[in-house]
Amino acid sequence: MLFSLLAGGAVSADQKDARLHDLFSRLLIAPGPAEAQVIEGAIWHIWVQSDDGAVRALMEDGVAAMSRRDYRRALSRFDQMVAIAPDFAEGWNKRATVHYLMGNYSASLGDIVRTLELEPRHFGALSGRGLVYVALEDEQRALEALSRRWPFIPIWFRRRSTPKRCARACARNRSRYRPAACARCRRRRS
Repeated sequence: MLFSLLAGGAVSADQKDARLHDLFSRLLIAPGPAEAQVIEGAIWHIWVQSDDGAVRALMEDGVAAMSRRDYRRALSRFDQMVAIAPDFAEGWNKRATVHYLMGNYSASLGDIVRTLELEPRHFGALSGRGLVYVALEDEQRALEALSRRWPFIPIWFRRRSTPKRCARACARNRSRYRPAACARCRRRRS
C-alpha cells in the first residue's frame, strides 16, 4: 500500500513534494490506526528524501548514528546537512531530535522553529516541541505545542484523546533520553 501512496509523476522528494497534499488529506480521514500509520510512513518517506546525493548520504549516516546513540556523530552529520541544504526541513528536524536527545533543549527548539517555517504541517516537529516543553516541565507550553499538532491528527484519534491528555501522558512518562509518551507522540518524533 505504501508504494501505491507514493506513486505519481516525477516530483522532487522533500517538503515541497506535490504528493504531500493528497497524503495529508488522506491522513485526516484515515479510518483507523493501521491506515494512518501507512500514510504517515509515506509522508516520512517523502520528507527524508533529497535529490542531492550529499544530503542523502549525510541523512543515512546521521540516522544510523542516532540509532546507535552516537549523538555527536549524528549532530555533526546534521550540522553539515543544514549547512549545505538550509531549505531541507527534515535536516533541521533530525538535528532538533539529536539536540533533544542530548538535552540541548534550546537548540532543539530553534531547529524546530526552522523546520516549521519550511514545513508547517511537520507533525514530528510539532510533537517534538511538545516533548521539549514536557522535558522542561512546562505543561502549558507542552499543551499549546501539542494543540498546534491537532489539525494534522486523524479524526479517529481525535475522538479518543485530547491534547491535554496527550501532554499529561508525556509528562507522566518522561525519561532523559527517550520519553515514553503516548503512542502518537513516540511515532511523531522519529
